[in-house]
Amino acid sequence: MKEQRGWPIRRITTETVETTTIQTRTGIRNEITGVDTVRNSIGERIVDVSIVPFIRARNITIQVRGMKPSTRVYPFFDSESVAIYCTPSGGSLGDAIYTDDAGSIDGLVFAIPNSTTLRFRTGERQFLLVDNTQGDLVTAATYSEVMYQAQGLLQTKENVVVSTRVPRVQSFGQGSASEFRNTTNVFTRRNVGGWFDPLAETFLVDETLYPDGIFISDIDLFFKSKDTDGLPVSLQIRDTLNGYPAQTILPFSDVSLLPAQVNISEDATTATKFTFPSLVYLQPGEYAIVVLSNSLKYEAYIAESGENIIGTNRKVSAQPYAGSLFKSQNASTWTPEQNQDLTFKINRANFTINATAYAIFKDDTSSTEYKADIIQIVPEEAIINNTSISWGVKLTDIGSTTLDTTFTNVIQKTNYKLPAQRRITTAADSYQSKATLTSSSAFISPVIDTARNSVITIENIINNLTTNETDAEGGNATARYITRRVNLKDGFDATDLNVHLTAIRQGGSTISVYFKVLSQFDTDTFDNRSWTLMEEISNSNSVSASDLVNEYLELEFSPLGTNANYVSGGVTYDSFKTFAIKIVMTSANTTKVPLIRDIRVIALA
Repeated sequence: MKEQRGWPIRRITTETVETTTIQTRTGIRNEITGVDTVRNSIGERIVDVSIVPFIRARNITIQVRGMKPSTRVYPFFDSESVAIYCTPSGGSLGDAIYTDDAGSIDGLVFAIPNSTTLRFRTGERQFLLVDNTQGDLVTAATYSEVMYQAQGLLQTKENVVVSTRVPRVQSFGQGSASEFRNTTNVFTRRNVGGWFDPLAETFLVDETLYPDGIFISDIDLFFKSKDTDGLPVSLQIRDTLNGYPAQTILPFSDVSLLPAQVNISEDATTATKFTFPSLVYLQPGEYAIVVLSNSLKYEAYIAESGENIIGTNRKVSAQPYAGSLFKSQNASTWTPEQNQDLTFKINRANFTINATAYAIFKDDTSSTEYKADIIQIVPEEAIINNTSISWGVKLTDIGSTTLDTTFTNVIQKTNYKLPAQRRITTAADSYQSKATLTSSSAFISPVIDTARNSVITIENIINNLTTNETDAEGGNATARYITRRVNLKDGFDATDLNVHLTAIRQGGSTISVYFKVLSQFDTDTFDNRSWTLMEEISNSNSVSASDLVNEYLELEFSPLGTNANYVSGGVTYDSFKTFAIKIVMTSANTTKVPLIRDIRVIALA
């Protein structure tokens, strides 16, 4: 601890490494863990519904701060070496990766592979830079890691933390210090190891003044000296536990500055601004500002009760707010200094009240066209008390390249059935979503995570063809359901069939039922038997008013004539032991499709 003209000066001795991951998202993205593939492969009865849960190929730009200077490091992703997929700034794919004289790496590009040779499952996957070829953190002299997450996250609320991202937790282990931050809204996590001696200051968001909380844009600190070798200084905001700094780091509250960005002065009059990559929301409660650095040369100004203000004879007679200075030797166990405070200034965002703000999101170019009968927008948002967000969408008509002229109101994360099929083309700006944001308080605003705003499109695979459906195999309808083969017990042969369906049948759509039977005395195979159309004996003209109100109908079908007898090889068979049912659904409008809930088949003697 030093003093400068009556003001004590705290020398900050800390270690930290920061890695920043930047992602650029283009095109239309379905946030549901990869690509869903539905494949109907019916050799008349096999339906395969599979999910391909792999991370899609994309480029990620990575920035690193505070690793060991002038050191070669090796990249790993989910414990797999990915050196051949990384391109250093100014280099070529697969070139060696080195930290600079300050332990930094800028512009490293990792091309996530997705091929039969190497691909990664969706979920949380670790990207690691380490100074050995084995990816061994125990023997590493320096390493830096970050968690990459392939799927979107829902709004997260944890204790006093409200954000569209998950708070990070400070942890400790072997290896060099590591700090991780994402400057463009990619999920991040912080892991710190080694020995630390940080500085912290608690502060309070008063519930009386700010009942719904506040957003802060930046924090000013005041320095006496700074590093001369290029090592950065970092600031973060943490929550508190029983009045002490805790381990949870608030989303977007990590900022690192290089020495060139740090202002110094002899009288604590020149501020250094730590600007957050996104506004940080604070609910009413207590928080802690934590300052760390690898360098011994940073000196920050603090104030102590009873000491003179620099350049004056005035004494610091009282603390200006409810908070305390904390010192630590391991960033976990803190010692309070009740008469001392860090010199800082918190800058709060001020919003325009009773006004409406708009944000419009557009698709980029894509290699795939998406047809939509049902659409669901999936924004990640934080809606605080006295704020709101409403949404609308525009799509492109199937028969043209023109975008809808007006926005259709939709509810986020809820299926919306379109009146007619639309599409999102391979060209840019064939889809738009519009968010309307409002707030009745100048202190708060609703929040949209722009990197996690996606749309799900559902195309109904159905047509209006029923030709060749009586053939033993095949048929032209694309929406069919075939039951498995049913074998009746010995002595329970049947002569007739009755099929009951509970279904929604909208105008313009049809449900046709077919049957196939085989007598125990027939030497032909079941697969060679043709399908026979059944007659609907309920009101075939009845339709549901809407599929949105669950107006299900009871439909009944039976064979044409008196029973299910058939002729094969010139022989008439009046009974059967084996049967199967096929349901064929058709529609002239893909947005108006039948929905079947229950199937009951009765074999009658």
